[in-house]
Amino acid sequence: MLSRQNPPQIVLFSATFPDHVRNFANKFAPNANKIELKRNEITVDSIRQFFMDCKDEQSKYDVLVSLYNLLTIGQSIIFCQHRHTADKIAKRMTEEGHKVASLHGAKDAAERDAIIDGFREGREKVLITTNVIARGIDILQVNMVVNYDLPLLGDRNGADANDTHPDIETYIHRIGESIPASL
Repeated sequence: MLSRQNPPQIVLFSATFPDHVRNFANKFAPNANKIELKRNEITVDSIRQFFMDCKDEQSKYDVLVSLYNLLTIGQSIIFCQHRHTADKIAKRMTEEGHKVASLHGAKDAAERDAIIDGFREGREKVLITTNVIARGIDILQVNMVVNYDLPLLGDRNGADANDTHPDIETYIHRIGESIPASL
């Protein structure tokens, strides 16, 4: 039984809070202590970001593979918009001798867990995935994130599928915690 002297403490953590979640939280904890960054402070200075302008899908893939042929990369994560893209890139990179794994929502939970475990243990150097792990994965060996496809608001569950505006919150989650370089 809860004591009135020691009520339960509710704590919410997230790198991002959409407005509807913030409004909901304010309803059940209107006087809560908050620690928030201003929206214009949301990027992290220690993460280097750059983009490559590609004319088509083939040149985008060619640039991706040239990164892996030119750079020494510990482990990396490549985010794609669709499952079939993740599988296609994984197949092509495997055929070219790269140690990769593909992870997305079409795989069952046991298979996803085995893939993550293999990646954590270093059996694969590249994890090619959809947003299935954009929130909540933390693997210290990862030193590069590639946004092969930028996240769009239309990709979110329950969102208007035709919304092609950038999904900034998902992008922030993708580039993540303690990753020194992001493409």
